[in-house]
Amino acid sequence: MGEVHRLPNPDEVQREASEWVVRLQADDVTDDDRVRFDAWIGAHPCNAKAYADLSMTWDKLVEAGPLVRAVNFGQVMNAATRAADTPQVVGGHRDGGRL
Repeated sequence: MGEVHRLPNPDEVQREASEWVVRLQADDVTDDDRVRFDAWIGAHPCNAKAYADLSMTWDKLVEAGPLVRAVNFGQVMNAATRAADTPQVVGGHRDGGRL
């Protein structure tokens, strides 16, 4: 009989790929990390695909960062403006005074 090859667990491959995306972006990535990454990515085509897919997603998130921050800032400013325009009820009276 020939060798039995077990397919990688997709969840495990995704988890490992995400760890590699983060590790290779780190300031303290080492040559040993890169050697281990090369071994991992070459171990199975699923690893390379998972890493490529997650890297592309990561790049898109990085690109979207300024837009997300701008939208969030706009939402916060709109909420603050609405709150400032709404009369406050204090002690049963608007603005703490008489109605």
